[in-house]
Amino acid sequence: MITGGDRNCFVRRNLNRRHRFEKQKNVCNRRPDVHDQFHFTSIVGAVTFSHYEIATSTISGFVTHNDFPSNPFLTGTLINFDSAQHVKDYFCVRMQALFVPPTTGAYIFGAKMDDFGKVYLSRDETEANKQDIINAPNPGTRILSESKNLEAGKRYYLELIGCEGGVADYFTVNVRLPDGSLVDPITYNYLEPITSP
Repeated sequence: MITGGDRNCFVRRNLNRRHRFEKQKNVCNRRPDVHDQFHFTSIVGAVTFSHYEIATSTISGFVTHNDFPSNPFLTGTLINFDSAQHVKDYFCVRMQALFVPPTTGAYIFGAKMDDFGKVYLSRDETEANKQDIINAPNPGTRILSESKNLEAGKRYYLELIGCEGGVADYFTVNVRLPDGSLVDPITYNYLEPITSP
């Protein structure tokens, strides 16, 4: 967790439309780089992750903010549908990927969040057709979606948006497959990257 004083230990630079953090020389060496705590990867099929320096107590306060969606504080890709934990306080995240079912059948999605958030699933690979399938309004909420009948090999847009207040922070999405097995969190084996962040 990064406190207000520790936040002064980092500077933000915009490089080719991507944000990264660089430690100021000879200023502080107490904590690791915030960017490194997310364990970003370049693996194919990873989740597009966006971090926003937005402090809000509602999802509507996040999605109507001037910085959403086009001005995240930093972006990267994650190997699973699972964010880093205990990063800092007072921020929001957006995680996006295409879910590709291995078999045709009924799927049940689940989410664990702190503090709160929503999960969206589209009927196809387009964001425009997404519908919310999970609403987690309280800290530490773990909620399941209704059963969703999906086709094998078809790509479905999947998104999580969530916000953190204080203390713990985590955002993860899992899925129960038609054969009853649980994939927690959803790994890159079941995902493809979105065409654009």
